[in-house]
Amino acid sequence: MIPRPLRHTLSALLLALVLALGTVGFAPTAQAAPSASVQRAALQKAALARIKALLPADAARRVAALRQETDVIDPTLYECGPTELDAWVQEQVASFSTVDRLVIQFTALDAYPTYDAMMFGDAADPFYAAPDAAVAGAFTGARAFWTPALPATQLLGMRSEMVRDAAKVARIGGLVFGFDAATAQLYGRLVTAYVRLSPGLQQGRHPILSFGAFASGDPGDDSANRIIIGHGLLVGYDDLGYADVAGPFITAHEVGHTVQLAAGLYDAYTGEPEETRYLELMADATAAYYSAHPAGLDLREQRVEQFVAVARTVGDCAFDSGGHHGTPNQRARAAQWAATVSDAARPAGRVLTFAEFRYAFDAAYPNLIAPDAAPADA
Repeated sequence: MIPRPLRHTLSALLLALVLALGTVGFAPTAQAAPSASVQRAALQKAALARIKALLPADAARRVAALRQETDVIDPTLYECGPTELDAWVQEQVASFSTVDRLVIQFTALDAYPTYDAMMFGDAADPFYAAPDAAVAGAFTGARAFWTPALPATQLLGMRSEMVRDAAKVARIGGLVFGFDAATAQLYGRLVTAYVRLSPGLQQGRHPILSFGAFASGDPGDDSANRIIIGHGLLVGYDDLGYADVAGPFITAHEVGHTVQLAAGLYDAYTGEPEETRYLELMADATAAYYSAHPAGLDLREQRVEQFVAVARTVGDCAFDSGGHHGTPNQRARAAQWAATVSDAARPAGRVLTFAEFRYAFDAAYPNLIAPDAAPADA
C-alpha cells in the first residue's frame, strides 16, 4: 500500500510536468486535447484520405444525390435521448477524480491506447490479440462473406493496460508531442507512476481507456489495413447483457468499412456529417446482413433483436459533427432492414455481392433516415 502523501506527491509531479511542458509549448492546451472519440475520428479520416481508388461514375452520382437529399436536418424531428450505453459510460467516468480528469485533459491519456494500436499494433504480438474468439471468428467470417475479395487486414485488440507501460507511453509522448528520447522516457515514467496509483483509473485498467472500435486502411500498404476492437467496449456490452452478439456485430461493422474502402466509397470523403452518417448506417447494415444471413452467423429472431439493440445503443444526434453516425432509431432501422434482407435468402442462402447490396441499401436509405416525428405545423 502506497502512503497517501506519496500518492499526492507523484500526482503533483505529473501535473507539474504536463503544466510545465504546456508552458514551453510541448503539451496541448485544454482546447487542443480533444476527446478520444474525436481523436479516433481524426486518425481514421487521415488514414482514409490516402485511399486513391476511384468510384464508378454511376456510384458517384448516387452518393452525391443521397448527400444532396439529406443535407438539411431538423433535430426536433428525431428522438435523441441517451441510450443505455450512454448511461453506462456516464457511470464509468463518474469514478474519475479531479486529478484524473486533469491528467486526461492535459495529456489526452484516453486516446493513448488508440494511438498505440493504430501506429504500433502488431497481430503477432499477444498484447494486441483479438479480444476474444467470437471477435476473431466474425472477422474471418465477415471477410470471406463479401465479394469481391478484400485486401489483407490485421485484426487487433486495443487494451486499456497500455497506459501502465512506461515504454509504450513514452513512445506515444514522442509521437504526439514531439519529445526527444530523454524527455519521452521521463514522461512515460511519470504518467505510468500516476496511472498505477489511481483508483479512479482502476490502476490503468479502466474500460473507458479502450472504449472504441475502428477500421483504417491504405490500398498501397497492406500493413496499414487494420481493424481495432477495444476491450473496454466489450466490457460495456457485457455489463449490459449483449456479450453474445456485440463483439461479432461490431467486428462485422468494421469489416463493412473495409468493404467500403475497397469499393472506393471513401475516395471523395470530406468528413461532412451526412457523408459519415450514410457510410456508418451502411456499415451497420452490412454487419446485420452478415449476422442474420444463413451463410453468415445465421442468427435468428431473438439474437437479431439483440444486435438491433446494440446498433441502437451507439446512435447519436450530433447532427453537425463529422463523427455523426446516425440517431439511435436510424441505426436500429438499418440493422433491422438488413436482417430482413437476409431472411429473404432462406433457405438457399445466396449472398448478395457488395455492389448488389449497396444498390438495395441506397433504395432503402430515405426510409432508414426518416424523421421519428412529424413537423410541428403538419
